[in-house]
Amino acid sequence: MTQKQRPPAVPALCKPLAPDGGWGWMVVLGVALANMTTQSLVSTFGLLFGQALHDMGQATTGAALVMNFMSATTNLSGLITGPIMKLLSYRQVALIGAVLFSMGLLLSSMATNITHLILTYSILSGLGLGLTGPSSFVALSTYFNTKRGRAVGLALVGTGMGQMLMPQVVRFFLEWYDFSGAMLLLSAISLHAVFAAWLYRPLEGPSESKPVEDPELRSLRRISNAEMSSELGMEVIAPEVREDEVKKVKECDLEAQTCTGRLAAAWNLRLFRDPSFVNIVAGLATFNVANINFSMVLPFLLMDHGLTRPEAALCMSVTAASDIVARLLVPFIKVKHMCARNSLMVAMVALAFTRSLLAMQSKLEEFVVVSVIAGLVRGAAILNLNLVVAEHCCNETLPAALGINMVAKGVVILTIGPLLGWLRDASGSYNLCVHVQSGLLLAASVAWAVELIVKYYQRRR
Repeated sequence: MTQKQRPPAVPALCKPLAPDGGWGWMVVLGVALANMTTQSLVSTFGLLFGQALHDMGQATTGAALVMNFMSATTNLSGLITGPIMKLLSYRQVALIGAVLFSMGLLLSSMATNITHLILTYSILSGLGLGLTGPSSFVALSTYFNTKRGRAVGLALVGTGMGQMLMPQVVRFFLEWYDFSGAMLLLSAISLHAVFAAWLYRPLEGPSESKPVEDPELRSLRRISNAEMSSELGMEVIAPEVREDEVKKVKECDLEAQTCTGRLAAAWNLRLFRDPSFVNIVAGLATFNVANINFSMVLPFLLMDHGLTRPEAALCMSVTAASDIVARLLVPFIKVKHMCARNSLMVAMVALAFTRSLLAMQSKLEEFVVVSVIAGLVRGAAILNLNLVVAEHCCNETLPAALGINMVAKGVVILTIGPLLGWLRDASGSYNLCVHVQSGLLLAASVAWAVELIVKYYQRRR
């Protein structure tokens, strides 16, 4: 007679429970400080390197080469970010990234040719940003769950503050200390990111944890149930176990034993089996290349339309100020049935038209007004970038998903970025370059909209 018996329980892992506050607000402060002293410097590239590249005999193509190499290095570092964050804590990864970024700026102060700039600024500082960005977002995601959007918005205020202040700081440094002195001072300022990283305290403690069963232990439970039923001659009560699941788990275990399987597990390449994730990554990569190249071209565009360097810096500061307002207000504005992806899609369309409108102005007052609108829209868009990935993925796959997203952005930067710089030099028109960037934003929005429409009709069927 078959005896019913329950198997011994497989212990579940205790994972930290996001407190949605507490020390998490200090983490928000740290991320804001790191963004202010590192990430915001990228938007001042044209202002900071414009004259230096001109003295090196480089045109827009050379500037695009340095900028796109940096962005590619930052994003391709996603190949190692995921595996590194499995070995080190997000605080340690952020510390390493902050030191590398500062060293890159320090060594760039001695640059006399474009190759030197690519090795120091593009590669070394780019790698530092590639380590700092994902580790900061993972730190925020660890401490916040229901208030994650609000925390990300407040942390990104640091980037907006930096983009508002840094153009004026860079202009002052260049006027009083020339290019080399400015790079040395900016290198010292960027070391504030080291202090910021110390605030990323790993979330620990039994009072802040709850039992959450690890997926691997869940698989072990399912296999052990099936094996105990056959070996002990007893019917094991496990209503959730199905034969196809046991077979699937065993196949995954065999696959993981191969070299390819280990690489796939380290980078979680199974995410590519999800068409929605692939479409999200492609859209974010397209947004990134358009945004990076617009930031690079903006100072040249403004001065090409007759604005002086102080006036161009004013427009950039106004854009950053309105960007901050958007990052502070948008997280508190809740639109029913409007997820992060839909919000970003609407913002990309608005940003495309706003930037094209900016390129068609001719007076300082007009540039200032349109810059305010462009800053508001940009803030609303950037706020949702990482939230789109976090919304689609669970916490276990989030580091790998962020790494894949970074790699995709790096590939697109290397392929499309230089073409945008070549287009400017070949046509001699900054306006055309901006319009093409706007077209890329619209193309990404259309791809997302088509997917949402297809899913809508599939659900109706």
